[in-house]
Amino acid sequence: MPDKKEKQYVSDNARLMAEWDWEKNNELELFPQTLTLGSNKKVWWKCTKEHEWQAIIADRNRGYACPYCMGQKVLKGYNDLATLNPLLAKEWNYEKNGNLKPEQFTTGSGKKIWWRCQKGHEWQAHINNRSKGIGCPCCSGRRAIVGETDLQTVNPLLAKEWNYEKNTTLTPSQVTFGSGKKV
Repeated sequence: MPDKKEKQYVSDNARLMAEWDWEKNNELELFPQTLTLGSNKKVWWKCTKEHEWQAIIADRNRGYACPYCMGQKVLKGYNDLATLNPLLAKEWNYEKNGNLKPEQFTTGSGKKIWWRCQKGHEWQAHINNRSKGIGCPCCSGRRAIVGETDLQTVNPLLAKEWNYEKNTTLTPSQVTFGSGKKV
């Protein structure tokens, strides 16, 4: 008969023991020497930066770390958009985003929200893309604004060469100078 593997407990793992929240877990009568590393029990943890959270022991044993330090959960004043990128947060469109605030999201969030640049252009974009430096599509010339960023306004000499017969669905005021559209 093969030997059974000896059970390993949370108390056997130095990395997990360093983040075990003794105070909260003791109140719940949860002790590391009685819980195995494969347990699906949710317990309290506290990282070296004093962030507190609950997580399943088996997940922590697989390498899951502090969700606040990893940018997976928002902690206002620590890893939220307004704290980490206040210049970007200034372009938050409060009117169109309703109750949503920059303090509720990390810079890595995939949430698509409304923005307003300094020139007043409004558009939707994912927070993580904006955090990577992708700016206003109008100001960057990716979106045509008649009288401002369109080909007719920016380069009227080139717009004079426009072939209206072959471009029946587009006009020079509907594209930008560097749009990449085939015309």
